[in-house]
Amino acid sequence: MIISLVLLGLQLIQLVLSFLPLLLEAWLEFVKNDIVYWIGPAWDENVPIVVNPSKPSEINRFSCSLCRLSKPLCSCVIVSRTFVLSPCDKCLRSKNKVYIPEDFEVQYGFFDRNYVGNTMEIVSHSVKRLLRHPECYNMHNEYSAEYDIAVIQIEGNVELSPTYFAKLPKNHKFTFDTTKYAYLSNFRIFNLLAVERHESVWMVLTKVIDGTFCLRMLRLYKIKNICAAYHHVAAASKECQTDIGASLSVKPDINEEVLIGLLINKRLCGRARSVAGFVNIRLHVKWIRQLVQRYSNGRELV
Repeated sequence: MIISLVLLGLQLIQLVLSFLPLLLEAWLEFVKNDIVYWIGPAWDENVPIVVNPSKPSEINRFSCSLCRLSKPLCSCVIVSRTFVLSPCDKCLRSKNKVYIPEDFEVQYGFFDRNYVGNTMEIVSHSVKRLLRHPECYNMHNEYSAEYDIAVIQIEGNVELSPTYFAKLPKNHKFTFDTTKYAYLSNFRIFNLLAVERHESVWMVLTKVIDGTFCLRMLRLYKIKNICAAYHHVAAASKECQTDIGASLSVKPDINEEVLIGLLINKRLCGRARSVAGFVNIRLHVKWIRQLVQRYSNGRELV
């Protein structure tokens, strides 16, 4: 009896071992993207180092924060009185759960010029519509980083001058000088003690680089997106989390700043000579303008 049980046990072990290579192969196929993500190169000596200005002379005023259930979730960009831009994937859904407008608020900082020295006031707006790009997740529920963008319509009007709204590229043919610095920034919603505007916005100078760097260092990067150096120096993890949606802009001339990307893909807080991926705004500018014109009944242009 004992011998029979031992033999049966050995047969079961042999059966399991015979299937082990197939199970291992299936497991590796399932997690290979995560393996590449975590053990792939985190930096490259050919990626330029981001520059942290000690006190930037010019700070964008179009950065905002997208909050879910009153907790900061992502960054966003103000483009008109009642519309902001945000990524669609990490900000407006969680795995297979798609959020609704009532889940969100859009917040930004406001400084009253009549009261010098007062701390920043947080202005909050509820969300009226979430307009995700239809190809962010297609009919088969497949994600595409190339279309990771959403237009958000808020309730009420932004309490800022229109000169502070982000300017979009003129069309899909917009080009810029990649040898010059680009501006990566977002609204520092956690810095409630800010008394000057430069204290309320995180900003670094970065450079747009060849997309092959992001293809090697980031998963889900698409070559039509934008690749740039990224490092949030000395940041707390919660601040890096809200870097998703941060604006990437360029200045073709001294009086013009143009939004070219939203940060959608990075590794933690980055490090020296690491990268981030950005959805390419110029590829979606026609879609954005159509939505703004439609849902504002032609009253707003971007």
